[in-house]
Amino acid sequence: MARIVVVSALLVWLSGCAMTGHREPLDGRVIPCPCEVSELAVIAAEHPQAIISRDSDLATAKYHPGAFVTYRVFDPSTDAIAGNQCSFDRNGRLIAAGPAAGTPDFISPERSVLGHFVVDVLPFHRFGWMEYHRRGWAPVSRVSCD
Repeated sequence: MARIVVVSALLVWLSGCAMTGHREPLDGRVIPCPCEVSELAVIAAEHPQAIISRDSDLATAKYHPGAFVTYRVFDPSTDAIAGNQCSFDRNGRLIAAGPAAGTPDFISPERSVLGHFVVDVLPFHRFGWMEYHRRGWAPVSRVSCD
């Protein structure tokens, strides 16, 4: 397993996804999650280059238990590598904390699936969601969703 991780990390680096800015906080690099799922349309209108994609129900259930749906927001004009993931409940309201909350990505899967797996997914498996949030992948959303 360690050999696979090392080879994967090398491939990520060689593909141009080296950790440029990897340690910079993500909250200033990604578009914050909106308070309502319907507001994703506003993000799309305000950020014409943004790619907004829905995660599979299987991935949502596995990585964000309790969330009804998760969406990823990647805008290469905001940050060429990082992206954000937003989780919503059955009523379309943002889940901003806990294991169901979405997490930002140091490497968006829209930029590199392999890079995302090595840099974002493997640490999630290693640390669990609480430590993962503490180490830099804390949910990024608007300040208040009252």
